[in-house]
Amino acid sequence: MIRRDLIAFALESAIGAELALFAGFLLCFLVIIGRAFWLQGVQGGALASEAISQQTETVTVPGLRGSLLDRRGDELATVKVDGGCSELLVLLVSELAGAVGLR
Repeated sequence: MIRRDLIAFALESAIGAELALFAGFLLCFLVIIGRAFWLQGVQGGALASEAISQQTETVTVPGLRGSLLDRRGDELATVKVDGGCSELLVLLVSELAGAVGLR
């Protein structure tokens, strides 16, 4: 009789411990899911716009102009910038003109 009571008590306490452990894991899971819902669903738009403003920056990079050179360093074309409007003035080198038969 004592042995049967002891087994029943051990079984009940084991079931109670498993139930408490399951309840603890369930509570942690529900807290994580609730936090994820709060961040994504409720505050998602505000956090997204804040992240974009923190991670982007508008930088004006001036366009560098210069001459176009061939592999020997001879000038093929040059770019002249006049008052914010750029014109491409192509100046053929005499060697290039001679190579295509224009000379």
